[in-house]
Amino acid sequence: MRRRTRATAPPNRLGFTLIELLVVIVILGMLVGLLVPAVMNAMNTAKDAAVAAEIRALSQGLAEFKTTFGAYPPSRIVVREDGDYSSTGVLGTRTVAQLRRFWPRLQLSTSGAPSGIPGGFYDFNGNGVGDTTTYILSGPECLVFFLGGIPQGNNTSGWAMTGFSKNPLNPFQSAAVTTNRTVPMFEFNNSRLEANKSNGSVFPGYLDSLGKSADPNFQPFYCYFSAYGGVGYDPGDVDFSGAFTELTDDGVALIGAFKTSNAATPPTVGQIVIPSPSPNPYTNGPPVPTTAAGTLDTGSTAKSATWLNAQTFQIISAGRDRRFGIGGQYNATATTNRLPFVFADTGYVPNSFQTQQANAGVTSVTLGPEARTGENDNLTNFSPGKLD
Repeated sequence: MRRRTRATAPPNRLGFTLIELLVVIVILGMLVGLLVPAVMNAMNTAKDAAVAAEIRALSQGLAEFKTTFGAYPPSRIVVREDGDYSSTGVLGTRTVAQLRRFWPRLQLSTSGAPSGIPGGFYDFNGNGVGDTTTYILSGPECLVFFLGGIPQGNNTSGWAMTGFSKNPLNPFQSAAVTTNRTVPMFEFNNSRLEANKSNGSVFPGYLDSLGKSADPNFQPFYCYFSAYGGVGYDPGDVDFSGAFTELTDDGVALIGAFKTSNAATPPTVGQIVIPSPSPNPYTNGPPVPTTAAGTLDTGSTAKSATWLNAQTFQIISAGRDRRFGIGGQYNATATTNRLPFVFADTGYVPNSFQTQQANAGVTSVTLGPEARTGENDNLTNFSPGKLD
């Protein structure tokens, strides 16, 4: 009789084959490749949104200042702890008028040191010591000073903003002298208060939450420009000059051009165009009028610059690339070319002047349109998102 045998069952598999593993690895790599850009984009969007929200909060603080004091704060002042503005020129005279508007009972003088200052001096820098140094506060410092009050600390140990004294005769008393103080109109993150090295200031500016610049000499503070109630913007109110100027990739200083408007220092006779280092405020149209040939138009029909937020202020963040760019014309309603630049060798149309002549006049180097690429990701209080 024939015996039947059972077929031998195949052995159990103990793992994947090499081909199967490679297929899985390839699929996972594709998924990661798709996921990482999406995650990074979401993270960057969230970072931009945080800066935009902080700009809105700063704007609310400035609105509160205007409600309290009757006007938006200036974006460049000179301060003297002895109240003597006799040697501070036009900027000093303008500062005296502005400070008296906010605090009418201040003792300030344009002809010598006044007498009767409570406490003996105004402790603008909060160090508890009266001195006779003239300090110039530019846009970044003015934003912090007028919204935060008297600083406490220094660039080594860090700063905190302590508001102003409620003494109407001396609102600039240090917190070490009196605790009867106003509350700052914006809650500054102390870790982002840093000295503005570009003017040797002992006053802090405020960095946004996107981080510092790779260049320790050029820090992208929130830049604040005041329209001075409609008088006009002064591009020199935020002037990172000298070794602290923003540079192109080739190491050339970025200089913008603007028609004289509300300059703190009167221009020389015949000077109409102000060359101004980056950063600069923004205009609806070209910042200076030109003819069809590209030359300065000084005729009776020449168009003057029209400023964005002409009655209020501009706050500008350098964006993720930590660069401001040259400023000037911004076509807010355009679908393309919102940050225009005109080449000299391709011909001009009237009022097309941008910035290359000003840059060449200062640095002997003519800029190209790439000089404005740093502005693409700038965040401001006059645009709903990035500039381009």
